Amino acid sequence: MRPAVILGAYSSKQTWLHSVDARVKLFALGILLVATFTVHSIQGLGLIVGLLVVALVVARTNPRALKQIVKPLAGITIASLIVNGLVLDGTGTLALIGPVGLASSGLVRSAQALVRVYVLLGFFLVVSSTTTAPQLAEACGRYLQPLVRFGVPVGDISMVLSLALRFVPLCGEAFDRIVMAQKVRGVRFDVGSIRQRLKKWLSVLVPVVTGLFSQADELAISMQDRCYSSEGRRYHPKPLDRRDGVLFVMVALVSILACMM
Repeated sequence: MRPAVILGAYSSKQTWLHSVDARVKLFALGILLVATFTVHSIQGLGLIVGLLVVALVVARTNPRALKQIVKPLAGITIASLIVNGLVLDGTGTLALIGPVGLASSGLVRSAQALVRVYVLLGFFLVVSSTTTAPQLAEACGRYLQPLVRFGVPVGDISMVLSLALRFVPLCGEAFDRIVMAQKVRGVRFDVGSIRQRLKKWLSVLVPVVTGLFSQADELAISMQDRCYSSEGRRYHPKPLDRRDGVLFVMVALVSILACMM
């Protein structure tokens, strides 16, 4: 049996994107987020999609991870396309029943909005799979460092973010482990009424949540015993490499060209 792929988990494959500074990746992600929702033309959106495909190939993203993004949203995607393209006055491009039909303009508009969401999820997947939790936390800490003079506990925020990111794959692993155990016991999650299925899923969610709280308590006790304190923690300036500048320039150029199309 193949090991489960945890969505958003760090991949140990050493690629070019793995060596890029986390600060640059987070800043590039912010630029792409703005550009994805700013671009209006199909050509510009296609350019950003092309950049995403290149990033996924360079990061050697597991296709099963992409499937985990698309599969849960398939039903929502189809429903959104139908609802946005549905017309009841007989003016639809594709007639269904009587005056009920689908308008091509509504379908295109809905498809563009959904593509934007999928593109952002893809970029988030690239960043999370090529950057460790400590690197992301340190990058956020460096960005927030100027707020220390205003009394903002940047060290505590960075530590909380690091722990939260570490618990994401742990939560996924615990969920998969309990689901597999229930299936071994003969539980069928795809059989029965909605109420029966909810009760079956509760038998999975309750142990997952309980286990996470237990691990959080153990972690808190361990940090307290070691006298953890973020006071006096400072992030010293760290120079950027040539590959960091290459990524930043490439993302900036693609975003500008996409918005100008």
